[in-house]
Amino acid sequence: MCISIPGQIVALDDIQPDTAWVDVCGVRRSVNIMLVAADEQVSAALIGYWVLVHVGFATSTLRQFAG
Repeated sequence: MCISIPGQIVALDDIQPDTAWVDVCGVRRSVNIMLVAADEQVSAALIGYWVLVHVGFATSTLRQFAG
């Protein structure tokens, strides 16, 4: 069984195009977003989104509900 943790994408990495900085419980970590972003335009649109992170990869985005 695998466990993923939720984190919020806060910035894109300037050096590695397929990597973003994700805030997980107040700690920022570098995460590969290649599985959830098709290209650079999609990557830029992901800032602020919540993703599930497993072993350094964002495996899926979480839906944001207006409440």
